[in-house]
Amino acid sequence: MRLRSGFVVAVVGLACGSCSSPPSSGDTPDVSCTYESCRARCLAMGREYGSCGGGICHCTEDGDADADADLPTDGDDGPVRDDAQEAEDVASPCDGIRVPVEERAGASTGVTCRRLSVEEVEPHLMYYSGDGEFVALLGGEDRPRPLWILSRPTWCLRVLDDASVPGLSETSAGESSIEGNRIAYYVAGVESATALDVWQLRLVEIAGGEPRILVETRSERRSGQQASMDFPTLHYPWITWRDIRQANAYRWLAYAYNVETGEERNLSRNPDSGAIWATVMVDNDGQLAVFTGTYVEGTYSSENVVTVNLVTGDRGYLVPNLATQDWPSITSDWIVWLDQRTHPECDYVSPCYTDVYGYHRATGEVVPLVVAGDSMQGPWMDARGEWVAYEDQRDGTDVTRSLDREQDIYALHLPTRTEVRITDWPGFEWNPQVYDRHDGTFGLLLIEEIEYLHRIYRLWDCDLPEPAGGT
Repeated sequence: MRLRSGFVVAVVGLACGSCSSPPSSGDTPDVSCTYESCRARCLAMGREYGSCGGGICHCTEDGDADADADLPTDGDDGPVRDDAQEAEDVASPCDGIRVPVEERAGASTGVTCRRLSVEEVEPHLMYYSGDGEFVALLGGEDRPRPLWILSRPTWCLRVLDDASVPGLSETSAGESSIEGNRIAYYVAGVESATALDVWQLRLVEIAGGEPRILVETRSERRSGQQASMDFPTLHYPWITWRDIRQANAYRWLAYAYNVETGEERNLSRNPDSGAIWATVMVDNDGQLAVFTGTYVEGTYSSENVVTVNLVTGDRGYLVPNLATQDWPSITSDWIVWLDQRTHPECDYVSPCYTDVYGYHRATGEVVPLVVAGDSMQGPWMDARGEWVAYEDQRDGTDVTRSLDREQDIYALHLPTRTEVRITDWPGFEWNPQVYDRHDGTFGLLLIEEIEYLHRIYRLWDCDLPEPAGGT
């Protein structure tokens, strides 16, 4: 996690004359407050935009204007959903929180982003995944910190797993991966009797049922070292993830678990030679797993992409290169990664001038997909279907690093090699996650940093418009 100094920004809520009062669990606002209309109202009162939720426009407490005054109502935007959709949402039961509708324009034509989070879940909201109509997310100030599930058709946000575990304290759900009606994720906590860190890899069905614990590990706490699970990816029947079984200095390993057979594999260990690849990131497509490895045949090398066939067990480097390759992601046609061959002096800890490269699985061709001059892509990147999305600092004051806190999200349409700028918003957006909406389109989940000191992040779902002439 990147560190910087920060300050708390007070936010006050101001009634929006054309917006409804906050909704109950069974209601939706009559008229949405959009980012553009709310920000304009805040600026008119000498304040800055804070948020817009529940029909209430929130502004930061700057300036001398009366904080309780109604905001101007001229030029309001209309509802973003039609009456039929509004009626359907109101009629749909919601045993959680109804998310108010808020839209915000993206940077490129055809990009519209919709807010998926509410203030209750925005503290520590850093992990999420989507598939079809569902988006899963972690968030909330207090522990146990639950796993939430959002239904996009009904805008209903509810707790799927409260992450409460008998005998464990400080529990929290973590990263997740949705496929259809199933979600793979982890829950972490501290064993009260032993003070050991406990990690559970879980699988649950969205429609109902108790979570199934697939893998459970325990580790001592060691100063400056850690145990963890990370980056679970579900492509049934396989789940892959990154794991530290005993607290150490970041010696990550790649694991795979077969839900049908219960088989668990250490993908980082070569069964033929015994060599171990320390892992940076792991992804899979149900047959092939990819991760970054730094150790082979007893000799350390640069971090390069390693592939493991989950069916045959075949493994090896994808494209051996002396430069660092990080953050691999896999689609049906491509394996993509972040590449530092133009500046091999950089590494994962201190990345700079990082480009996006791809390996076309059908042809074996290695292609530089995004080479944006001196700017840096990543370090968070994700690919699915026809899209790869990445962070980019090309519009900040320091284009090689993210320390200036100005960062946007871009996406590349792989069939046409067309780049789409998703955000041009002031501030810091990160962790793009591409997901299949199963309606012929793909969406992009990302978070906007609202307040760094207390880890407050806002989740957005943005459209990925297929370029004209695209396939």
